[in-house]
Amino acid sequence: MIRFLAVFVFGAVFGGNSLIACSCTHVSMPGPCGNLAGTPVKGSISFVGTVTSAEHAGVLERGADDVSPLAYYHFHVDELIAGLEEVSKVDIVSTRGGADCSAHFRLGIQYLIYAYQTQDGTWSTNICSGNRLASEAALFLQQVRAQRRGEKLPSIYGILRRVEEPYRSVRNPEYERGLASIRIRLREGDRSLESITDAEGRYMLYDVPRGTYRIEADLPTGLELAQTILSGPAPPLEIAGGACLEHEITALPKARITGHVISDSGMPADLASVALYRQELYGQQRGSPAWRELQQGSKPFVFDHIAAGSYILVFNENDNRDPDAPFGRTFFGDVPDVAQAKRLVVSETDGVITADIHVHGGTETRKIQVNVVGEDGKPYADAYLSLRPRAGFPLRQSDGVHTVNLLKGTAYEITAQSFCLLKTGALSNAKVSAQMVDSAVSEMTLVIPGEPCPKQKRP
Repeated sequence: MIRFLAVFVFGAVFGGNSLIACSCTHVSMPGPCGNLAGTPVKGSISFVGTVTSAEHAGVLERGADDVSPLAYYHFHVDELIAGLEEVSKVDIVSTRGGADCSAHFRLGIQYLIYAYQTQDGTWSTNICSGNRLASEAALFLQQVRAQRRGEKLPSIYGILRRVEEPYRSVRNPEYERGLASIRIRLREGDRSLESITDAEGRYMLYDVPRGTYRIEADLPTGLELAQTILSGPAPPLEIAGGACLEHEITALPKARITGHVISDSGMPADLASVALYRQELYGQQRGSPAWRELQQGSKPFVFDHIAAGSYILVFNENDNRDPDAPFGRTFFGDVPDVAQAKRLVVSETDGVITADIHVHGGTETRKIQVNVVGEDGKPYADAYLSLRPRAGFPLRQSDGVHTVNLLKGTAYEITAQSFCLLKTGALSNAKVSAQMVDSAVSEMTLVIPGEPCPKQKRP
């Protein structure tokens, strides 16, 4: 069985949009084979069921008439997997956010569902519970039924699936499919075990000795074994003796789009958020988080694992002025209008594609250095800056030293605040504020009162 963990991806706030997303990563449990169906416990149920009706289904859209924060799905139970009693129907409640781990289901579709009971007795679930289409769970369900019949199970089984990053602004559901006739290898030292996927991309390996294995696959051109959202290759797979491990293998496209947002001075913007859309999806995803990546000075923005297609790349999509990147909306091709934007055409054989965006003009800014010290005059390591009205993002240069971009001609209130556990065990919440009015000032010092935070080790 595959367990799921929630992965929350946080970023800075740009143009009024918080770069927050929720996804899940599957964690294959390495222990010996247990009861695949799970042990029935009070307050939980798993079943294969079909959605017969629903109220308030779908993502809650801004400005929509239906403002219910909850959706109600009614399932006919086609097959009980684990539960304390037989049931013929289950009503499930889920939240309706677009990036809050809420679960969404379609009328007439069959799913494998894992639900839990809340304090008021209703059944609930989320995308990290392990729910999936019954068609995608077919191999797992096959093993559950085989185990009930007392049949031998494979040590490891699953699907090799071609996928792309799960952001709505780029996702093409037709791209994702199982990869047929692919040779998969498990390697540990000199040991190598092989399986070839079937027409649906499914693989099975029996009698695998206990060990930690590296997974390899003879993939088509332009694909590599990788993980969605998480960077880096998939970690080695631990397989226990007597395992019956379900493990999905994902192959993602190799293409990557990278670049900088460059000002008239020829220098990259200090901080810049860039969004990527499939051409056919631009303008259709309002209210849904786009795929955004952040440039930090000379460190470029990078969109990894891009499937073949035609794309639109845009800086400052909402056309807000931020002191870190005080330039108007600009598309790749260095134009302000999407109709004139240059499309990025990605093929299955592409590697790294460089796509700089050149911005012009912009609101005048200035940079100041803020030194934060304690009453003893020593640099205050664990202090956080906030500014009103909104300014650039304070960048920590060293202990107690921060730089921040401001709009010229604007007065600011700058606050330094500590959040730490003092040696006495008390929580420090000391802060100090000062007004920044003089545009000629390029450096200022703030003194935080009281006992200083103990210095923390930094990576």
